[in-house]
Amino acid sequence: MGAGRATETMRRGATRERILRSAERLFAERGIEGVSVRAILADAGVNVALAHRHFGGRDGLIEAVLLRAVGPLEERRLLLLEEVEARGDRATLEDVLRALFAPGVRWLYEQPDRARVLAQLQTATDPKLRALHRRHFDAPLQRFAEAMVRTIEPHLGPMEFVCRFTFAHGALQAVYRHGLEVARIANERLGPGAVPSEADWVAQIVAFCAAGLRATSPPVAPTATRAPKKRGAARRSTATRRR
Repeated sequence: MGAGRATETMRRGATRERILRSAERLFAERGIEGVSVRAILADAGVNVALAHRHFGGRDGLIEAVLLRAVGPLEERRLLLLEEVEARGDRATLEDVLRALFAPGVRWLYEQPDRARVLAQLQTATDPKLRALHRRHFDAPLQRFAEAMVRTIEPHLGPMEFVCRFTFAHGALQAVYRHGLEVARIANERLGPGAVPSEADWVAQIVAFCAAGLRATSPPVAPTATRAPKKRGAARRSTATRRR
């Protein structure tokens, strides 16, 4: 009896994994919002009813794909951040950025489908997908933001930091979405010497974002104000529009 239950559990686990692999690949190829549950299950070769049994429906399936992909990524990022924070005052902005970016770039090479799915979630317009992304990423990103604030010299104002952190995070999404394609085009047009390696991507994105975060803010241009119209001119303008 026990052996029978164990076999059934293994069979269900294998079916669940097959569904998740199909969903991940199809989401990466066609976009999360462009793939139906029926298409995923057909690709996996399983019955439509199994989606509800294993995941409770489409939303549960999408979240399962995300957790399967993101769990190890965030675990590695936070482990590296803890190592950086343990250095105290010796920690640099570059150390924090490397902890944020290096695991994601490694992921691009080892799990390109997952990287593309994550990039889609981060730019999704569907409110459910955006809420899903916030639920799993807001807390880790907050920790990285706080670590950056502690290591940036000179210190930035709140508005400046919000803008620059957004730019830095967007740089990684660009690598997720386009990095491999850019490498292919670079090889075709410029030769192998122009193709970034994994280490090159990390070094360049860290240098780029560190420079942007430390850059001197430009002076704020005064807001232009329009001279008020004369009362007669305003009446003539209104009369013209009516005609």
